[in-house]
Amino acid sequence: MIDRMSVAICTPSYDGTFGSAYTLGLVALAAHREFAMPYLVSYCSNVALARNKCVHWFLSTEYEHLVFIDADMGYSRTDWQYLMEDDGSEGVCCEYRKKDQVRKIRVQYGLGFARISRRLLEQMALLEREAGGDLLQRFRSEGEEWIDYFPQGVVTGDTWRGEDHGFWLMARLTGLAIRLERRTELMHTGVAHWRYQAADFPDELSPFADAAAPTPAVLPDPTGI
Repeated sequence: MIDRMSVAICTPSYDGTFGSAYTLGLVALAAHREFAMPYLVSYCSNVALARNKCVHWFLSTEYEHLVFIDADMGYSRTDWQYLMEDDGSEGVCCEYRKKDQVRKIRVQYGLGFARISRRLLEQMALLEREAGGDLLQRFRSEGEEWIDYFPQGVVTGDTWRGEDHGFWLMARLTGLAIRLERRTELMHTGVAHWRYQAADFPDELSPFADAAAPTPAVLPDPTGI
């Protein structure tokens, strides 16, 4: 298992509120001393910027693992333990159900419940374009240079790449091991509760991996990069 005192939980909240399911989960983890430090980003309506704030703070610390848990995510200590399993993966992406009251859609590129190692972030910062120069954009914020780890926008095929999808595609380019975790039973909360169970999606193959969840998974080719 990952050393609990090497883990920082980061949570962006655009309006400063945190769901009751999220809060109950955080209290349970704190009671069992499952992590070292929480870092909350409130009142930032741009989720990509909020996540970059989290990463910028994390890299200024000595913690080794950043865990994103979104403010509208419900989770158990068992879910946490799956996330903390140490199989050598530098990133762990847990699937969960999208907030859709009509369709049953699996979020396959999410950051709602994910673990990212310092090493993965450091290797992403070194990525270069074929013609030379940094692959990840740099920008100025709060008087310092920041790195945009969460690129978003339109890609080949007229599809929109969100900040979470953009992160995992860039992470794949490092060649480091990334695990898809499907054993968790996360709950996406809002006007209703959307609980994820892998068995609910028997006919839908994940583009991350094919079979066993505990093994390192290979992400799809980063078309459009």
